[in-house]
Amino acid sequence: MIAPKQITTNPSKKGPAIDAVMLSKTSSYNACGDPFVQAGSIIARKTDIDKIQAAGHEKNFSPSKIVKLNYKPPYEHQQERVHIAKNFRDEEGAVVIQPRNFLTSPPRKGKVGKMTTFGGPTPFIKDDYDRPKDLAKA
Repeated sequence: MIAPKQITTNPSKKGPAIDAVMLSKTSSYNACGDPFVQAGSIIARKTDIDKIQAAGHEKNFSPSKIVKLNYKPPYEHQQERVHIAKNFRDEEGAVVIQPRNFLTSPPRKGKVGKMTTFGGPTPFIKDDYDRPKDLAKA
């Protein structure tokens, strides 16, 4: 069985590549003596920066007013949990070891793998699978 292609690409393009030779060529047109004048310089306003700053347009942002919230909750704050400091040392400073939480037995010793069962090998019992067909025919 042939699987579909995972990645399909096209052949590389043929023709001149853009390289240093192409970029170093000068243009074929010449625009010397062109009467073009930048339009923005004529239209631009003459601005007085001192007047703009005096009017307050160049100041840093500051809020118009500061609202103070005097909110008092209807109940006192309660701690979410109480931290209980446990001391694992006795009066003499020796560490007291706690009893173990649970005990386990060591792993069982014996055979591992094929033909390993809890109650011994299961005996083979022959089963007549065609019995329902025989009963239906009878």
